[in-house]
Amino acid sequence: MYDKLEETGLSRKHFAIAKVKRMRDLNLLPPKSSVPKNFRTQPLDLKVEIIDFKQVNTKDQQLSPDNSDLLYFEFIDFLLDNMLYDLADSSLGYINNRKTERYLITLAKIRTLQGRY
Repeated sequence: MYDKLEETGLSRKHFAIAKVKRMRDLNLLPPKSSVPKNFRTQPLDLKVEIIDFKQVNTKDQQLSPDNSDLLYFEFIDFLLDNMLYDLADSSLGYINNRKTERYLITLAKIRTLQGRY
């Protein structure tokens, strides 16, 4: 949705959050620490850098294309369950491998449901 609204920063942020969660589910990243940080005892380093996020590779980009496709398929299934057919259709554009059986079945399901409602 953020891509459609041309909010690239928010789109990148929420996709990164979803990828990190998926990587934790697949045990590719360690679980998030629940130990609170005591910021009063940590030294403050107030160095400020302006970062161009289009040039930076982050941990969320380490998800393999197959796992990334599975993440999108789960999202598309969620959208179809909630009758958001147009958004599910546009989400198919993010799938890397479009020759798989699951892609073709999902595409047919979306086309059928779009014609029904």
